[in-house]
Amino acid sequence: MKKPSKTATSSGYLFNDSHIHLTNYIQEGPAIRDYLKMMGPTIKRSVLFGLPLQQTWSYMESGDIPPAYYMQADAPLYYYSFTDAQIAMS
Repeated sequence: MKKPSKTATSSGYLFNDSHIHLTNYIQEGPAIRDYLKMMGPTIKRSVLFGLPLQQTWSYMESGDIPPAYYMQADAPLYYYSFTDAQIAMS
């Protein structure tokens, strides 16, 4: 993939209005402050989301390895409503 040039915008930002899911399917991810550092001078604005789904950890299917991606296991997903509040409190 070709990296965008810095001359793409007059402000010097490479990206604007990007979005990221700060959590995965077991509600783990980078701290917001770490993400803001990563944004640095390349991303002007970014919308932060969690993934409001959590995957059931089926020990019989994956043993001690927690599911980090929904296609990693056949265990069901369920709605986890606290995700947005957790990110907002951060």
